[in-house]
Amino acid sequence: MIRTLLVDDEYPSLKILENFTLKLSECEVVAKCSNAAEAIAVLEKEKVDLLFLDIQMPGMTGIEMLKKLPVKPVTIITTANHDMALDAFNLDVVDYLVKPFSFERFNHAMERAKAYLKYKHQDSTSMTEKPDYIMVKSDYKIVKIFFKEIKYIEGLGEYVKIILDKGNFVVTLEALKNLEKMLPQEQFIRIHKSYILNTALIRAVSGNMVSLNDGSALPIGKVYKDEVRQKLKL
Repeated sequence: MIRTLLVDDEYPSLKILENFTLKLSECEVVAKCSNAAEAIAVLEKEKVDLLFLDIQMPGMTGIEMLKKLPVKPVTIITTANHDMALDAFNLDVVDYLVKPFSFERFNHAMERAKAYLKYKHQDSTSMTEKPDYIMVKSDYKIVKIFFKEIKYIEGLGEYVKIILDKGNFVVTLEALKNLEKMLPQEQFIRIHKSYILNTALIRAVSGNMVSLNDGSALPIGKVYKDEVRQKLKL
């Protein structure tokens, strides 16, 4: 069961959230709160997997509450203000709902939350079944990317660009070293301070360059040369 906490200072909105949530058999409503202080008290006592959180509330806003929480549940923001929703998305939430929203849109947000919960708890729920994908935040949504789709990843300062096999790409606010830890070492290799490469796509290595199956080429950094040759058995 997905233990769910609903927080909204307006009773009609809170009731809609409750009604929508109860339509989903996998969800259990732990509590309904009308302000952030009540919600924080619940979070201190109860295990909560998913939080529906209104932004504009008296006393403490939803954004202020999220910043205050040392450990955040998977969170879906609800608000009547689209601009505030976009601001809140940067606080590690999986989706935002702009009021009034339909059950269809609510359920779409739930599907994102369920996928993220599954990804987040993969290691704790199953030590033998490792995920074959990563999930990253891009363009105000959570994107699921299978390892086999990734050609290479390019570091761009605070951002990374994930180049996919179909010619498209995903840009996300993430450090390259963090993504490197999320990828299977047997399938990916760091060849440069700015590049991580899917080893299955390597066609040839010549000098300080790696050629890929599609004809593109990437540089090998000096400090990575020995590691690359050792891993590729060159």
